[in-house]
Amino acid sequence: GGAWDKLWVYNTDEEKRNMKKALGDLTLEMKKLKQQNIPVVWLTPTTINTNALPSEEKRTNINENEMQKLRVLYESEGVLSAASFVLDGQAFTSSRVAESFDGVHYPHQVYSAGAQILCNAMDWLLPNPNKAPPKAPPQPGAMAHRLLGFMILCFAAAGVFLFDGFM
Repeated sequence: GGAWDKLWVYNTDEEKRNMKKALGDLTLEMKKLKQQNIPVVWLTPTTINTNALPSEEKRTNINENEMQKLRVLYESEGVLSAASFVLDGQAFTSSRVAESFDGVHYPHQVYSAGAQILCNAMDWLLPNPNKAPPKAPPQPGAMAHRLLGFMILCFAAAGVFLFDGFM
């Protein structure tokens, strides 16, 4: 449930109940994944530029005040606490809200900043590598094959003596 769900399927009481149920089910599934040590990342809605929204329907249903209510709903349903990492969309878009050309979407540089935040969080999300002692490298010559080495020398000699620079 994000901005588009808020716009299209969050108008009646039944749709609101269905959304809360879906968020509850999502929270349960996220907790199951977390118990299996599978990281789950959640992105909260980005800041909405209400003045730039192109239609009255959008200005009514997905303005910034409505998105704040949706963020509170995520918190109250436990979605944020069930996630391994929460990427706060509002935090990395609020200072650049004027660049939102249609009220919802941002230039690629803004999304790149969010992707960079997520990449920086990967060391927290990914499991720790196995700390086994490193394998000893093979002894020099252990992987050598005399016949193949001799064939390479013959090939190089043919190139030198036959003046073939493209060989």
